[in-house]
Amino acid sequence: MRYVTALFDAPVPARTARRALEAAGFAPRDVALVPEPAGEERARDWAPGGDPPGLLAALRDLGVAEELAGAYAEGVARGCILVVVRCPDLSAPAAAAALALGPALDPGAAARRWRAEPTCGYVWSRVPPPELAEAEAAAAAPDSPDTQGTPDAPDSLDTQGTPDAPDNPAGPGSPDAPDG
Repeated sequence: MRYVTALFDAPVPARTARRALEAAGFAPRDVALVPEPAGEERARDWAPGGDPPGLLAALRDLGVAEELAGAYAEGVARGCILVVVRCPDLSAPAAAAALALGPALDPGAAARRWRAEPTCGYVWSRVPPPELAEAEAAAAAPDSPDTQGTPDAPDSLDTQGTPDAPDNPAGPGSPDAPDG
C-alpha cells in the first residue's frame, strides 16, 4: 500500500481533488482530507489527523518523507487542507494525476513563503457555508458560464446593432434595417 498526498490552500480545490479521486475509482474510505470539513467526517483506521505534532508523526508513520511531512503539518497548522489517498502501488500515478486537478500547492514553495511571511495563513474556515457552496458549485460546473457579451465567446454574441459588427451594421428596428 502507498499513500499519495497533496496540500491545498482552500476547500474548493481539495474537494475537487477528492471528487476526482473518487471518479477515478478510489474508494471514499481511502481518501482523507485533513482536517475533514465539518459534517463530512469519515471513519478511517488509517488516516492521519490531530494537531500538527500528531499529524507530523502520523505522516511519518505512513512513510511520508520528513521534510515533506513537516511542510504538510505546517500547512495544516496555517489552515491548509491535506488530501491523503491510500492506494495500491500501481495506482499511485493515477492518484497523483487526480490530486493534480486541485490544483495543489507546491509544499517546498509554500514552506519558503511561510519562512518569508511568518504570519501567512489561510482563513477559508471562516467562509460562510452558503458562499463556500456557491464557490464549489462554480468550480465543479463545466465551462458553461453565461458568456453572452464576452469577447472570447464569439458564437454566443448578439452583434446586431453594435458598431463593431460590420456584417450587421443596423440592428432590428433601426431606420437602416432591411425590411423582412
